[in-house]
Amino acid sequence: MASAGGATLYSEQLPPAVLHRRSANYQRNTWDYDSICSMEYAKKPSEQISPVETSLKQRVRQLLLTEGQELATRLRIIYELQNLGVAYHFEEETTGILMSMHVHGAHLQLKHDLSSTALLFRMLRAHGIPASTEMLSAFCEDLEATNPSLDSDGLIALYEASYLAFPGEAMLDRARAFAIEKLQELMPSMKPYQREKVRAILLDVPSHWRAPRLQAVRSLKEHRDDRGDRSIDPSILQLAALDFNQVQAVHRSELLEVTRWWKETGLGEKLPFARDRLVECFFCAACIAPEPRLAGCREVLAKVGSLIVHLDDVYDLYGTLDELDAFTDAVGAWEH
Repeated sequence: MASAGGATLYSEQLPPAVLHRRSANYQRNTWDYDSICSMEYAKKPSEQISPVETSLKQRVRQLLLTEGQELATRLRIIYELQNLGVAYHFEEETTGILMSMHVHGAHLQLKHDLSSTALLFRMLRAHGIPASTEMLSAFCEDLEATNPSLDSDGLIALYEASYLAFPGEAMLDRARAFAIEKLQELMPSMKPYQREKVRAILLDVPSHWRAPRLQAVRSLKEHRDDRGDRSIDPSILQLAALDFNQVQAVHRSELLEVTRWWKETGLGEKLPFARDRLVECFFCAACIAPEPRLAGCREVLAKVGSLIVHLDDVYDLYGTLDELDAFTDAVGAWEH
């Protein structure tokens, strides 16, 4: 209290304005990190290759390199290795085979086999080897005409191949529309499991866009249910099942390590307004780089992804403009 000219003045300190933080009402994290860290089966698997795996790899390699083997059969083996998630064991052999097919014009020997020709087109482009749409043009010259030789396998292969089109390749766009139309016409006459398979293919993304590990699960399940290609060599299926379990063990071990790191940072508790999505980030990393040898890549992607999610919510949701200016200046001042 103070006096001035006989008047009494009172100095009152106003309360600071209440800062209302925004909320996006994100769902809480559904993962129990303590349970993940206590997983006994998440111990780092042995890096030694078992004699069984070595033997299976050698048998599959022999299948790939067998002299005098039909082109369609060899392509089918490469396709199954990719679908089952074990193609990374045979990258050198696969690239050599496809380069040889490209150089020797293998598509000319398959000109009456749409399924194999479309599969060859897909394999070449997926491996960065030039493949002209002329390979498929003979099958697509008159897309409006009914061609009795176009069975469901050939149409599915054509449909999948059409998604490897470069900009401006309108022929492949027309081929895709044609394949979809004909498959829909054939579906009523198919067996129930075939109809289910075709419907799933048309509703899903193309196989080469799918997460490799999820595609491996799907393919293994199809073969276990006797819905896959029964002519596939048992060695391939045995290797795929063994490899899947081993890769899963590697991923579990890595998830354990990144979870421990995340708990040590304490960001999930310190920044409760942000999305806590460590497991989801690790899953994305495992989809991008699933091979065991890419462990470092998965670790970096999972950690950086989790940090980016938190930073995104700091900027887009929680911070005020003044706070974010100061935070940005502080980060920019770090020495790299």
